[in-house]
Amino acid sequence: MFGQAQVRKVLFLGNSYTSVNNLPYLIAEVAKSAGDSLYYDSYLIGGYTLDQHYQDSNSLKKIMMGGWDYVVLQDQSQVPAFPDYSGSGGRNLSTLIQKYNPCARTMFYMTWGRKNGDASNCSSWPPVCTYEGMDSLLHLSYMQMAAANHADVSPVGALWKYIRQNVPGIELYQSDESHPSFSGSYAAACSFYSAIFKKDPSFISYNYVLPVTEANSIKVAAKQIVFDSLQSWHFAFPLPSAKFYYTIGTGINEVNFINTSFDTETYMWDFGDGNISNSKNPIHDFAADGSYIITLMASSCDMGVIQASTYQTIIKFCPFNPVILPDSIIICPNSSDTLWTQTYNSYMWFNETGEMIPGETNQYLSPVNPGNYSVLATQNGCSEMSPQSIVSIFHSLQSFYVDIIGNVDPHNTFSNFCQGDSVKLILVPNKPPYPNDNNIQWFKDGVAIPFLFNDTIVINTAGTYQVILKDSVYCPGTIIYTSPPIVLRVIECSPPPSPVDSTIRLIVYPNPSEGNFVIKIDPLMIGINYTVHDAIGKLIQKGKLENELNDLDLTNKARGNYILQFPGNKLRPVKLVRN
Repeated sequence: MFGQAQVRKVLFLGNSYTSVNNLPYLIAEVAKSAGDSLYYDSYLIGGYTLDQHYQDSNSLKKIMMGGWDYVVLQDQSQVPAFPDYSGSGGRNLSTLIQKYNPCARTMFYMTWGRKNGDASNCSSWPPVCTYEGMDSLLHLSYMQMAAANHADVSPVGALWKYIRQNVPGIELYQSDESHPSFSGSYAAACSFYSAIFKKDPSFISYNYVLPVTEANSIKVAAKQIVFDSLQSWHFAFPLPSAKFYYTIGTGINEVNFINTSFDTETYMWDFGDGNISNSKNPIHDFAADGSYIITLMASSCDMGVIQASTYQTIIKFCPFNPVILPDSIIICPNSSDTLWTQTYNSYMWFNETGEMIPGETNQYLSPVNPGNYSVLATQNGCSEMSPQSIVSIFHSLQSFYVDIIGNVDPHNTFSNFCQGDSVKLILVPNKPPYPNDNNIQWFKDGVAIPFLFNDTIVINTAGTYQVILKDSVYCPGTIIYTSPPIVLRVIECSPPPSPVDSTIRLIVYPNPSEGNFVIKIDPLMIGINYTVHDAIGKLIQKGKLENELNDLDLTNKARGNYILQFPGNKLRPVKLVRN
């Protein structure tokens, strides 16, 4: 009636929600009454979080003992509902569980919202002010942790919610409105029984200290919420899937096997010639020509049961060895190249995953996509696979840009510099100079600058500048970088006037300066506005000249050239040099 009896070994790591009413013992008694056995150990510290368990040597030692079927993780009752909850403790513990218990499953203990919400955190996080808000956040956090860690869930919180809504006469809480009553712990035990043993809790005959009618109501609810929806609470690793492909090696009848199985842990190869291997990606030499059935059995362990998947293919060796020439090519832009093999009766070309390329049955192949290609050649009824040829598509391995010496941003739409100054443009990363080549070509206003093939140019005239770089190794003549247009504008700047020249209406000194400039003006100029721009024309400061002597502070700006301008006035801009 109950199905085959099962035995489960379970470790419980949590806090008072698990220790109150001795929940592990209660689960064992529930299981015993249904014909199953639960052996358990626990480490339960009041108020403990999963992060604290991960830092506690006692918790770690119990995990590392190994041999568990389940390790149950229960976090502190409030923190999974907080907005900054990361689940790091559950993640770290799950990783450790898998390392020392490869056949075990992690199970998260989904707890419940407090009876009337979390009053202690309501003011700082309003969503937990009510039971409904707090419970929904806990539900979400535990489901996310289970999915992220390929774990199971004991949905105690979901069961409590159902009982609250449908059997409100059952009191699940103690007087603190947080910890479980006898009824609350019994509901948790029924949930864990179904989640651990995957069985119907209706057949539990142990009613704890509860009246029969109340215990039966809880078991019916547990059947509906937990047992009837087991797939909703199960995120364990999927069943293993075995698959592989192979390439022909350089030795005689040498084969390289490439394992593409997933959700697997162990492998067993049968090469069909009496030899086996448990390597993930073996290399095998076959002693003689012929046809061989290759079998890969990939497996993983779940709850002590070995789950296996098998994949087979046939390899045939003939008294000839097809070879693809060339063994590697690079496809250049606007061009094509061809792979070919020796003359045989027929051909079938394959991609790197061992799939036949439709329509490619000729001696030659012109690939359009990168990858590893092989050909199956047939001669006198015998077929032999060639080693693979590597096909790549050309692309530049470096990222280039143009740097402008003098605090000028090459990505800006234009840059200003004062008349008489020089600007240096550098192609970065630097390339060797090409005095007799055209791999680097600079342009001004769309016209190539003659005989200028270096990575650096120095200019002192306005214009729109650009550089083009071409490949000279793999695909000669292919453009691998074209810089954005760089607009350089020349403006006339007043030379630094002498501070003793009283005929000048405006004086700036010292200039150059380490950042502190003095602007001296005639009294009639008091009240005019000024702006300061950096070398790329960006406004960095503005203000009004309020006195005959005005302080201009650029000490927090980078060293370089700046332009002092006077909008709405006919005063010429002044070049400022910040040392």
